Amino acid sequence: MEVSSSSSSAMSLSNDATHCDGRAAGGHYTTHCAARIIANGNICLDPRLHVFTVAGTMEPCVVRLFPATSCSYPASSQCYHVLAAKMAIGLQDNALNVTYYM
Repeated sequence: MEVSSSSSSAMSLSNDATHCDGRAAGGHYTTHCAARIIANGNICLDPRLHVFTVAGTMEPCVVRLFPATSCSYPASSQCYHVLAAKMAIGLQDNALNVTYYM
């Protein structure tokens, strides 16, 4: 699996990404949304800033995994943007066993 890496490339939101609105946090829904983000190529790593840009419902979200996990999405619990970033680099298992084609 590869994560696209570019500090200046624009990310387009696919129609599939807009169906995950993050309101139902946790469980199968969150994993499904994160897997869909990866499968559609709607995640980008910026190695200079050490952040991921993840396509969100309305606009891209910025996710940082280290040294502390954070996301620009204003959710009170773990959102699918963070899960997508973790899944993209193998820190989180993909419970849906989705195969990624990139």
